[in-house]
Amino acid sequence: MNPESFYKFLPLVFCFLLSSCRFSPNSNPTSSPPLVFNSLNLRSQKQSGVMDWSLKSPKARYQHGIRLIKAIDPSGIIYQDDKPYISIKAKLATIINDGEILLLEGEVRLKQLTNNKAVILGKSMKWTPSNSLIVIEHRPTLHIPYE
Repeated sequence: MNPESFYKFLPLVFCFLLSSCRFSPNSNPTSSPPLVFNSLNLRSQKQSGVMDWSLKSPKARYQHGIRLIKAIDPSGIIYQDDKPYISIKAKLATIINDGEILLLEGEVRLKQLTNNKAVILGKSMKWTPSNSLIVIEHRPTLHIPYE
């Protein structure tokens, strides 16, 4: 191929190269990096103003775009009539939609703080505060202390 014919095809080659390259923007241009907390203390109240639940964790990440919190070694309290009713503890918590659903995983422990102080142990728990519903999966065990 002589140099003149090469220069005739140069614009065509350039267009081909441009069309084969794609600009791939970030899948979610408004997403931001997660916020990392060395200490987390969440408190939720019902619309009436009484305490609903609280949760603490020594380390957590919050992804604002999807409203998701991942917390390590969480512990917390579920309130009834504005008084502590059940303590909760696990290895990991996932809090979805800023508290609509809480998933606890790994050595989940619920302890009743009133009456007979029963303890329920399990591997995972799904809690929906708005429905006052707790589901413990994977063969939970119930322990009631003798007095």
